[in-house]
Amino acid sequence: MKKNTTPTLQGRWWLKELPEGLKAAKPFAQALDALEAADGKAEAGDAKGLAVATKALEAVEDRMAPLRKEVEQQFKAAGKSPAAEPLQNTLAALRAATRLLSGTRESLLNRGKAAPTAAAGKSDADDEEEITGLADPVAYQAQLKAGLMRLKRGPMQFAVGLAKTAPDHRFLVHPRQTGRALAKLIQKDSEATRITWGQAFADPEQPTRIVLVIESKVLSGLRKQLELVLKLNKPLPYTTVRIQLDGQDVDDEAQEFADADGQEESTPAQPSKPPQAPPVEGLALRQEMQALGNGLKALIAQKPAMADTIGKSVAQFDSALKGAQWDTARSILAALRKATGNSAAPSGGTAKPTPQATTAAPAPSSEGRSPTGAVNYAKARLAWLAARQKVHGELDKLRTEIRDTFADEDEPTFPDLENRLTGLDAILATLDESLADTLDAALNASQDDARRSEHHRQAQSQIAEFLAYVDADPLLSAIDANPFVPVTVHALLQSTLKALSQALRT
Repeated sequence: MKKNTTPTLQGRWWLKELPEGLKAAKPFAQALDALEAADGKAEAGDAKGLAVATKALEAVEDRMAPLRKEVEQQFKAAGKSPAAEPLQNTLAALRAATRLLSGTRESLLNRGKAAPTAAAGKSDADDEEEITGLADPVAYQAQLKAGLMRLKRGPMQFAVGLAKTAPDHRFLVHPRQTGRALAKLIQKDSEATRITWGQAFADPEQPTRIVLVIESKVLSGLRKQLELVLKLNKPLPYTTVRIQLDGQDVDDEAQEFADADGQEESTPAQPSKPPQAPPVEGLALRQEMQALGNGLKALIAQKPAMADTIGKSVAQFDSALKGAQWDTARSILAALRKATGNSAAPSGGTAKPTPQATTAAPAPSSEGRSPTGAVNYAKARLAWLAARQKVHGELDKLRTEIRDTFADEDEPTFPDLENRLTGLDAILATLDESLADTLDAALNASQDDARRSEHHRQAQSQIAEFLAYVDADPLLSAIDANPFVPVTVHALLQSTLKALSQALRT
């Protein structure tokens, strides 16, 4: 496609101008032809004709997404070759076409406002005929995904029906049907018994969250159950839910509230409580532990055998802070300080010696003890390389899922998405193959006890550093619970490194 080409909304124009070989080109052109025909027949006041034209417009938008994705992929693959320029021009034309489609939508809306009031008074029964297949899980999943993709364009009506199990819950969104009509459809064609409805829209503060403004009643556990539905039917553009009633966020875990018809006992909605900041004492103790960090690293480097004991003490310290057990936390800090040779608390610190201090002290080390030869260095090396390879595959899977989730957005939620994804690359860049090299060196030094002992201690030190990184890095701590795709990156790294640490403790 040539530079600065002015696009139209005619299918024949696109077939002529688009680069050859695009699989999504023909479906997109056919959708444009259907829109052109439907838009020509849709007159002001013609509710049926306007509905047909609106559906045709939505079909064009739906088919533009895979076309844009295909062009973007080819553009990236083209690099700096001559083939890149026409693809770049095509992307610019698609962006211009998006603006043309927005104008068409506005035109249809204006013509719809001129429709007689009788057309706006369409019955719930008429609405129900447009959606079918709620009893079929596959058909329902397709219906849910299509509806949520359209939610990016603006607010829509919704209805939710909760059944006995999450796979039987039903959640519908629709741009034209009323929430009450959707609720009747759920009640008729599903096993859901608790039903509510209202208006849904994408949360501007968090693009992967849906806001549900309740017009009926807030069901107990609604948010949690809906998030289960989103998880079961992924990949979807949304992963979390926010519930609002009368302009306020509500706690839906307490009880159900009366609907507008007064069919249940009314209970005021409870605004959700903002998260509380940690106590000042906890913050002070946390700062003392952070100040001790370099000393602990030096101790582990000097005495690798203490790494596991120190790690357990730090974990106990974190648990004590979470439970507001300040004396226990101080005791652990005192023991760790003593182990590093610094028994004095920092100036202004909160440490208080207690009898519990001796219980958290690290165990005596076995410094200077050389390996006995019982370690199977070859097996340990293969275990680490296999774990890295598995993690590499898991990270690639997560990266692909994130890209696919946001690929079809007209206006990118995260314009710097690729920069954000570099955080995944940093994981294996940090947990590199140097440990495998050290284990290989220990294996090759089997005839030299001194060299083998040196490589053995170096491997222990590397394992301790890797474990500390795995336990402390925020991304690794949260990665297994990501909302995009199930992975076991953190669990696999942690279990493998702990097993290697145990194996080298000989």
